[in-house]
Amino acid sequence: MRFLLIAMLCVCAVLTAGGLLAEAPGSAQPELSAAGPGSGGEVRLEIRSLGVGGSARAGEWAGVQIEIEDLGSSQREVVLEVATTDIDGDEPRYRRTITTNPGSGPERAWVYAFLQIDAADRPLVVSAYAAEPLEPAAAERLGVRFEPGRLLGRTAVQGGAISSAEIAAMPVIGRAPAGLSGYERRVRASDPWLEGGHEVTTIAAGIQPADLPDRVAGLMPFETVVWTDAEPSRLTPARAAALRRGVEMGGHLVVCLTATPQIWLDDGRNPLAALLPDVEFERVALEGERDARSVLPLLTYQRNATLPDGLGAHVLRARATAGPEDAIALLRDDQRRPWVVRRRVELGMVTLVGLDVTSRLMIDRGLPGTRAFWHRVLGRTGLPAGETPEAAGQVRVMATSPRFFDSDLAGLIAKSQAVLLGVVAGLGVFGVYWLLAGPLCFLLLKRVGQERLSWLAFVAAAVVFTLVSWGLVSAVKPSRPDATVIGFLDVVDGSDRASVRLFGSVLVPSYGQGRVTVGSGEASETALVAPWTDSGGLTVGGAAFPDVRPYPVSGRGASSIEFPTRSTVKTIRADWFGERVWGSPRALDADGLAGRLRVDAQGRIFGRLAHGLPGPLVDGILVINPGQARLARQVGRGDIADIEVWSLKPAFQRWEPGQVIDLGGLTTPPENERPQDRAARRQYFEDLVGKGAGGFQALEGPAGGDTIVDRLYAAAFMSRLPPPPPGDRSTERGVGLRRHTHGLDLGHWFSQPCVMILGIVELDEDSPPPVELRLDTGGEPQPLPTSGRIVVRWVYPLPAAPPDTRPIGSEQGTFSPEGFGPGTDGSR
Repeated sequence: MRFLLIAMLCVCAVLTAGGLLAEAPGSAQPELSAAGPGSGGEVRLEIRSLGVGGSARAGEWAGVQIEIEDLGSSQREVVLEVATTDIDGDEPRYRRTITTNPGSGPERAWVYAFLQIDAADRPLVVSAYAAEPLEPAAAERLGVRFEPGRLLGRTAVQGGAISSAEIAAMPVIGRAPAGLSGYERRVRASDPWLEGGHEVTTIAAGIQPADLPDRVAGLMPFETVVWTDAEPSRLTPARAAALRRGVEMGGHLVVCLTATPQIWLDDGRNPLAALLPDVEFERVALEGERDARSVLPLLTYQRNATLPDGLGAHVLRARATAGPEDAIALLRDDQRRPWVVRRRVELGMVTLVGLDVTSRLMIDRGLPGTRAFWHRVLGRTGLPAGETPEAAGQVRVMATSPRFFDSDLAGLIAKSQAVLLGVVAGLGVFGVYWLLAGPLCFLLLKRVGQERLSWLAFVAAAVVFTLVSWGLVSAVKPSRPDATVIGFLDVVDGSDRASVRLFGSVLVPSYGQGRVTVGSGEASETALVAPWTDSGGLTVGGAAFPDVRPYPVSGRGASSIEFPTRSTVKTIRADWFGERVWGSPRALDADGLAGRLRVDAQGRIFGRLAHGLPGPLVDGILVINPGQARLARQVGRGDIADIEVWSLKPAFQRWEPGQVIDLGGLTTPPENERPQDRAARRQYFEDLVGKGAGGFQALEGPAGGDTIVDRLYAAAFMSRLPPPPPGDRSTERGVGLRRHTHGLDLGHWFSQPCVMILGIVELDEDSPPPVELRLDTGGEPQPLPTSGRIVVRWVYPLPAAPPDTRPIGSEQGTFSPEGFGPGTDGSR
């Protein structure tokens, strides 16, 4: 009895100590101060901007612009630090070293940090430290030369300044929002969805070139950047390079010319000149009825709209030296004058708008229209179904069922099988031990009259099962590191580059420090890795590890992170852009050489395809966009193009490497095809809305394999989801939202003719991943065995085909209210 009492007291002592240790992280949090001089009072600190234009979003990279004024007397190195907390309770500390110049006034610097999904619920702490040189070996390992020394100052901002993960953002460089405000119009300020559509896009206007980040990490939250009336000559080389990198990685830069765009033609003063379409600017003054009838259909659906007389504009005509993708005409009027032209830059694009959409004369007339003009430039969906020109902007849709499309990511990379096996084995061993050491042993000894040996038998059983348990732990415990990922690989035909985003669970079966690197390991701003979680950090498990620790991360955008390891899993997000590792679909001619695809007026695609991926492509879909529909047909329509989506599964359940697909045979409908069959192909995006997981926690909802695949594909089509009809409150339709796949939408490609193929490649440890992950636990970095799924997204641009702007039934292109309406002739 005395032995049992002592044992119980020991257990209580251990539990109490564990509880005290679990509470320790809270006491280790830095003490917050108001903006201004912090501890030591040697510098003045202020957070000037959270994200570009104040558009920081939880669950994403964000640039933190810090203003620092050194109150000392001599120049020195200072470490700026932004502290966050990951799901384990550990503290990633994003650091950047600058040189201060006392007496020269405030200086500004960007520190790039990955904000966790619950960042809006926590204060963001910024500190400044005197820089202390690192030992050479540590400096080489960490990629930085200094570590924090004495605290010079500290400030903080409450997390409420960070928007929720569901809110998208679009920065506008310049003062004029140019009619984009319709993308942020919602019924209630608390709703993360549009008044008549899906996710909200915050328009961050008023940004100046000096406010742009100097590294591409600061542009990761954005799919589109719009440049209106700001001077490009004010861009520094670093900011211009970051903007270029953002475009190359798949971003979309839209440049709106003002009435005096000469600076854009000056190669010496405009660092973005090489990105612009290869066109000549022909300045014209729009005036008279003829110009109004030609240009107004491009800008608005309103029949009573007027165009200001004498408005300066620029026709954008391709130079003779322009290549096929250097000056792609998107929109031109009935006089065949190109007003919107595009250039492809690697995986992204730069679009030039010749109409002065920033003019006060235009803005006062409600021009340009968000749906009529910007949907065609950005490739977004059009009017809600059934909306009339008179009702434009007056429809109030109160959708009440949010549906998430990226809620499966954490589940797809979770290592639940290994955990479950260990739990089951532990329970089984404990059950057998309890039976043998307890009632079975006692009954057996009682039968032979040796009850006095019960304690000896109990101790013997404990020793035996301790050895058995250690043996089972050694057998079940993973002995080598590995990673399970779900990833997105983007490839555009004609480019030898690729963009990859991975969400991964990295198992490190050791204690100490682990370092994960994405890519080659060489310093590159287009390789980024950060700790990631699908939901709030400490709220998931209820408590942090008892030994939480801070760990340094490069504040310039980290291609590697070194974190504490406890023989458990670290979840990460990695973004990478570089030379393509995998093969991709490619067009072939009849002899198997490089060929081309073409599309006819009925939207059928012709050509042959094969791919060089490391494994078969499964669950493939073929997306055909023949080009934008005729403008006169768009009034009251729900989309800007008649896009068809074909499933490859009936003919190619597994599209093997090297296997040739004849697209003409695949997409030519049979003679007995019913009208509803073609309608079903055009209804893909509408059906996609119902595939999202319901509820803000987004852990419930359909869980079938096909549904998960649809949700993975939806990352490419968020801007394509058709809005619910006016007055529809059905929970089956709902509104589409995302948290972790911002930046992956491919909607801008739908503003020009193109073909897409999406499919999944199952990745195993024997096949090379699209980008290599490396792990270092104290020796040489080693390739990390990687398995999981990769969503391959291949885009094939087709020749330009600007939509016809003439009213239905008009051969001369004259505009009349009667002719400007929904067409019935099927013309594009």
